[in-house]
Amino acid sequence: MKIKFLETRLVKDDTGTTFVKDEVYDLSEASAKHWISRGVAVKAGPASKATVPKVETATVHPPETTQSRNVPLRRSPPAPLTTKDVRAMPL
Repeated sequence: MKIKFLETRLVKDDTGTTFVKDEVYDLSEASAKHWISRGVAVKAGPASKATVPKVETATVHPPETTQSRNVPLRRSPPAPLTTKDVRAMPL
């Protein structure tokens, strides 16, 4: 379904999709109804030329490591002692 946006909207998900004011987009019926119900878009005529939504690319930064914050690294718990280990211990 083709719809025309009445204001610029940024989709709140991981895609970074932006729908620009006064542009026409050909969306699924469910998506079109979603935007129309919110009052930010109206149905466009069949002769309207659809625009491809703009997608912003995000710069991904690696997360801080525990070493960069001077926090000691967690160590795995030691393996359980075996009978051999116990017998080898001094009394």
